[in-house]
Amino acid sequence: MLQTALRRGKAVPGGYCACAGACGAAIGAGIAFSLLMGASPIKARERQRVQQVIQAVVQEQARFAAARCCQRDSWLALKKAVALSKTYLPITLPAAFSLRCQQAHLNRECLGRECPLWQDV
Repeated sequence: MLQTALRRGKAVPGGYCACAGACGAAIGAGIAFSLLMGASPIKARERQRVQQVIQAVVQEQARFAAARCCQRDSWLALKKAVALSKTYLPITLPAAFSLRCQQAHLNRECLGRECPLWQDV
């Protein structure tokens, strides 16, 4: 399953958010849920649920009028995936790690205090 996830994930190019309208981190969450739920193009219910997962992740990311930040969007995707695991999976995914940005100085488009990962320097 992990090999399949990696293969599928490698097919998502950088900059996918602007080029296709869905962040690669959201697609990654969809890949994970797809594999964990045994979804396929012909399994209607599972396919629907995977699409609902991706939709919920993208919606969470879209709360911010923000330019690129893969760290922020990946964190949002993982956080939302944990919440969705309670609904869609037989087990709840664990998430006990607290993240604070330490790379804002590397991103000219950083949201600063508006970002959920912001920490005062």
